[in-house]
Amino acid sequence: MSRPTTEPKDVISPDSEPTQNKEQKQEKVERIWHDRTFQCAIGIPIVLFLALVWYVSHGDNLTLAGMDGGSAALALFGDRFKWPLAVLALAFPFGAWAIADKRNRDTQEALKRQSLALEKQERALQHQLTVFEAQEEKRIQDLYYAKAKYSVDMLCHYVEQMPNGHYFSEGSLTLLFENLFGKPNVRGLWPLSANEVA
Repeated sequence: MSRPTTEPKDVISPDSEPTQNKEQKQEKVERIWHDRTFQCAIGIPIVLFLALVWYVSHGDNLTLAGMDGGSAALALFGDRFKWPLAVLALAFPFGAWAIADKRNRDTQEALKRQSLALEKQERALQHQLTVFEAQEEKRIQDLYYAKAKYSVDMLCHYVEQMPNGHYFSEGSLTLLFENLFGKPNVRGLWPLSANEVA
């Protein structure tokens, strides 16, 4: 008995995509000291502090007192370098902001990688589902046509023993079987049941 050759549809596997995911290895978390934003956040106040200290020291002809400065040197330092120290203190809030920004960027990168992993997993599951559906359709067709061949063979055996049985050929019995049990949808072929024509 002839049957259409239905094979599982060609499905492009997610593994056949360009190997960019393999080439794009996960980069290690960058240390905060190597982050450019953090370096600028604390570096600029320090540079401004040193520049202001040099400017005040040069303008007021101040010299380093060494170990013999005492409380007078500390009082002079606090009086003359209030603004440079205030600029230097900006490194703390700027540094905290840079750390928070670095953590935020790391979190966004982690979420992006997780989203890409979930999308890849979803494509893999969709691929497996498509393959399973194609295999299930092929299994149903195998069962249906095996039953059809068996039924036609049995009918041919009985028809040959009937008067005028030679009028019924194998092709006509096959056509009769398909008219009685054929379905437009592959999933409806099995379990075997009569259609609306029957």
